[in-house]
Amino acid sequence: MNGSIYVTEHAITRYIQRKRKITRQNAIRKIIEGVRRSRIIAMNEDGKETREHRGLLFICKKEGDVLTVITVLFSEVALRFVS
Repeated sequence: MNGSIYVTEHAITRYIQRKRKITRQNAIRKIIEGVRRSRIIAMNEDGKETREHRGLLFICKKEGDVLTVITVLFSEVALRFVS
């Protein structure tokens, strides 16, 4: 993944709500790290991407070289290849 990653306040808030006991700075760092390692699993007509990494789903929008993380979801699906 090349380019910049911007994390919205909404995504930071959702991550902190779901991953209690994490600082705002660590939440931003973890989100960016997860997006960099993620893979695209879905795209829709308006340019939004759903990316996945280790059970985290990142809803993003790409505009030029900037990928904006709109929100973060936690998957309920059991992962097969995570160690």
